[in-house]
Amino acid sequence: MYVPVALGLVSFVSVWLLRGTLEAPVYLLTL
Repeated sequence: MYVPVALGLVSFVSVWLLRGTLEAPVYLLTL
């Protein structure tokens, strides 16, 4: 496994999860 690819994938997933946790309350409030 290439280390840069693994780090990029981990950073992408972490940012995606962070966005999800930050945007979920906003979606719930707008419903």
